[in-house]
Amino acid sequence: MARVLVAGYDGTSRVPGTSDGAARLWSALSEQKTAATAPWERVFIREDSKSSLITCRKIKARADAARFKLALGGEHLITFPLIESLQRAEPKLRLVVLDAHHDAYDYPLLTHFSLFHFLWEELKIPTLIVGVRHEVEKAAPGCQLVPMSTVRAQGIEATLARVQAFTEGAPFYLSVDLDVLDPSALPAVSDPIPGGLSIAELGSVVDTILGWRPLAMDLVEYNGVRDPGGQALRGLQPILRSVAQWLS
Repeated sequence: MARVLVAGYDGTSRVPGTSDGAARLWSALSEQKTAATAPWERVFIREDSKSSLITCRKIKARADAARFKLALGGEHLITFPLIESLQRAEPKLRLVVLDAHHDAYDYPLLTHFSLFHFLWEELKIPTLIVGVRHEVEKAAPGCQLVPMSTVRAQGIEATLARVQAFTEGAPFYLSVDLDVLDPSALPAVSDPIPGGLSIAELGSVVDTILGWRPLAMDLVEYNGVRDPGGQALRGLQPILRSVAQWLS
């Protein structure tokens, strides 16, 4: 049975809404289940603490116990304790991220915008971040970046080839921050940045990477407050369909 962590947390974000977005992603994903779909078990985590340390400890403890395959957020901070949990059993774990922001600022506190810096500094997780288009020059050393300008210049197929070369057959984790999409495709994120992927492009990328069988993955940063009627969430159906098939 595939376990899905639904981690409703947005305690280090300046824009609220991704906490409730996690539960709405779960509901939308559940609609993709069919009679042939293998059973899933939801593990719900709701954490209201403003302390990233306390939150990470609690999420890691739940991840250790749940042996999850998919996590739904919530802000991107949830990826840190999830990776920390998996690394214990998979010391050669690598991380592939799709994100408009590098989230690798050299900041003294662990937050949703410094987590990849800490994943490298503290856990030495090799990390490749694809689709970055905001303050690329401010990323701390340690993470490899594929800016969105490079994706456009070289094409989706070349970008996927780089991702595949990065994983090198090692166990890997896929983290999808939904703001990698262009705001015209998904305005319902906390910090939209123009110039991102289309729904079709992200669907193709996710479908291909899931075909390489990542150990686990997450989908984060859908902001339900900015999508009261659910129209943007309905637009994510092709991506959620691919995730549902992979879970099964």
